Amino acid sequence: KESLKNQKAKKMIGLVTSLLVQVVALLVQIGYPVLGTYDYLKKGEYNRQWLTYWSLYFVAYTIESFLAMITGCGGCMTYTILKTLICLWLVHPTYLGASWIHAVVIEKVFHTVNAAVEPHIGHRLGHHEVEKKE
Repeated sequence: KESLKNQKAKKMIGLVTSLLVQVVALLVQIGYPVLGTYDYLKKGEYNRQWLTYWSLYFVAYTIESFLAMITGCGGCMTYTILKTLICLWLVHPTYLGASWIHAVVIEKVFHTVNAAVEPHIGHRLGHHEVEKKE
């Protein structure tokens, strides 16, 4: 049998590791993106990378919350690490994964949806003409 001292040490290492993973996850998923977004907002500029990141993050968060409510599961460390690595890819300046998803996935989906919907509603989704007052 393990000694009580070894059990306590393993438990402490597990808690510290879990805390470290959560801190890194918050910095990667929220901290860095907030700073990047703030820089562009401060300049008054639009940035597709950050807009797409926050949209994807919100969708993932909504799905996570819904699944956690159904399963009663609060999450596990493996999932947190995986999500953090995905978020890191989405925001890392070398990869700009959010911009890639926007260009490769979102643009194609919206192009297809607009092509199907436009004939029925008379305009592209998200492109409303403003009435001109004379």
